[in-house]
Amino acid sequence: MASDSSECVFRIHAIILTKDRPSTLARCVNDAIRWVSAEDWITILDDSGDEAAKKVGSSAATAASDRLANVSYVRASCLHELLAHANNESPLCWQLKTAPRDIAPLRNLELLLSIALPAQTTILIDDDIHSFDLQSSYDCMEHYARATSGTILGAGIGGITELDTLTRLSDAMSELEDTSGLCVESLFRARPRIELKSNQVASAGYLAFRLPHENLFAFPPGYNEDWLWCLLHGEAGTAKIEHAHQTVIHRPPEIRRSTSDDIQFELYGDLVLDCMSRMPGSSPMEILRSLRDVEIEESLLPRARVEALMLQQQRLESLRPNPGMLELLEQHGLSILRDLLRSGELDADGHGLLRRWCGDAIRKHESFAETMQDPATNALMKQAVEEGKL
Repeated sequence: MASDSSECVFRIHAIILTKDRPSTLARCVNDAIRWVSAEDWITILDDSGDEAAKKVGSSAATAASDRLANVSYVRASCLHELLAHANNESPLCWQLKTAPRDIAPLRNLELLLSIALPAQTTILIDDDIHSFDLQSSYDCMEHYARATSGTILGAGIGGITELDTLTRLSDAMSELEDTSGLCVESLFRARPRIELKSNQVASAGYLAFRLPHENLFAFPPGYNEDWLWCLLHGEAGTAKIEHAHQTVIHRPPEIRRSTSDDIQFELYGDLVLDCMSRMPGSSPMEILRSLRDVEIEESLLPRARVEALMLQQQRLESLRPNPGMLELLEQHGLSILRDLLRSGELDADGHGLLRRWCGDAIRKHESFAETMQDPATNALMKQAVEEGKL
């Protein structure tokens, strides 16, 4: 990724984000290495804790051994410490999470790595993605990038759904209306669907981009950071959002059993996304500023969405599906959603939440823009990648 192709050092820079899953990472790295040569680079960005990082680093080294590929292993905590140290030991605004599951700071580290090690095409990959083809993504980017100054390229996601708890439960109920003889994997499988804004979003589970540095905008905080990032770039015209015919497989070691905090994190992130999908603007910052005062439709509020799901559940129960399948729905979030509805915890002021989120997103982008434009930061990131070469 670079503003001028003459600046590019490599053809592909694949950045794999991992945490606490050495065997899952090994599968992903083995898939990636199949498609790269000396013209390419793979960076493994590890967000594991200290103990798990030893196993993850060892797994990365084993997967990268005896190959011609350039592979580096860097720990996210070390990069964050480097940046804080350069800021007089204080974390920068954009480095702060809004919740434990907020991975926007990690996504923004990926953007900094893409600048430090520029390539014609940068590809972001989560460790639980496999069966991808980096060469196909590069070729597809070459095709689309001829017609635009900036391109974000998504892929189809198969395997286990990566969508929010409420949506996966709704999809599972629809499936149970047709058949009750399902296992948990097929109940929560990814399903083809028409996404927002004529498919103008893409999952950063597997996402390629080619963007001028000056057009890069920070991944926004909270849930849906990847879809929001695509909307901000696409609606502002700083990038064309495209989708390859390639379908990759999302296969985590286990299916998430969401907590109450998880579900509220998702519901309020979905509210931001739904509101932003209706916002035109000439720049990402203008979109964020306008979003602060948007009118929120009642149907978009968390309580209304959960009430609609409960009606869907009542219709499903009238069909007398397999009791075991209903119990799986309860275990994977339905009982928690019901409790949240009864307790009134979903009655938060939507406008207040949206205004606070917009203010946070604006501050974090301004902070990230300063970091991104700092030559010293670029040098630190580049040094970390080179020192981490396996």
